[in-house]
Amino acid sequence: MTSERTANLANNNYWNELIALRDQQRERRRTAVQVVRLSELPLENNEQGLMRWYLHPAITDPVLSTLSIYRQEIPPGSRSGRLKFQGGQILFIVEGRGHTMLDGVKHAWEAGDVVNLPCKRDGIVVQHFN
Repeated sequence: MTSERTANLANNNYWNELIALRDQQRERRRTAVQVVRLSELPLENNEQGLMRWYLHPAITDPVLSTLSIYRQEIPPGSRSGRLKFQGGQILFIVEGRGHTMLDGVKHAWEAGDVVNLPCKRDGIVVQHFN
C-alpha cells in the first residue's frame, strides 16, 4: 500500500530539484555578504540578553545562512535567561568574568575562555551570569 508521503515524494524529480537549488545558491552567492561587520549589527534585546546576530537561518543575505552565530552581551551584575536545549554550543568570552550554570553546576569563566556546552540526549539547562 502506497502512503500519502510516498505518493507526494513520487511527484517530484529530486535530481532536478537539487540542480535548481545549486543554481539558485550560486546566483545568490554572487551578491551575498562576505564580511559581516559588528559595526553594522543592531542590538537586539531579548530573553537571553542583548544580542547582535552575525549569522542566523532567517538572515539570508550572507553567503552562509545555515549557522547561528551571535554576540551576547550580559551587563555586569546581570544574567541571561534560563534555557533548556539540546546543547552543542561553543561560547568564546570576549570580555568580563562570570559563570555559567550548566545542569545545576557552576562553571566560572573570564575573558579569553571558551565554554563548551555539551550535547545531551535529554538536553541541558543553562544560564549565564556576569
